[in-house]
Amino acid sequence: MANDIKGQRDTPYKFKFRIDKGEVYPGVGIAIDDNIVQIIADPAIAREIMSGQELAIKQSFDGVDEVHVFNLRGASKALSEVLKNCPLDKQKAPTFDSDGDLNEK
Repeated sequence: MANDIKGQRDTPYKFKFRIDKGEVYPGVGIAIDDNIVQIIADPAIAREIMSGQELAIKQSFDGVDEVHVFNLRGASKALSEVLKNCPLDKQKAPTFDSDGDLNEK
């Protein structure tokens, strides 16, 4: 995905996330530099990653969809360290319309 965002800063991307065979979560992301996309998505995703085996991410941009699959082995340890400083229980889940666009209310 990193090569896909070069030169596309401040451009919204649509994402869908699924851990194992679970629920599909929508998300929206903005490229903040050539290698990092900041994503707005339901905090429940992080909780599921803690116990999941595989994460599938579908990226949609400019009419093109790509699917990337990641093994989550070891992710729970790393994510638990992040969550110590960024507690998700204080985060409000965003809402999305039927097209996967963020409702900004």
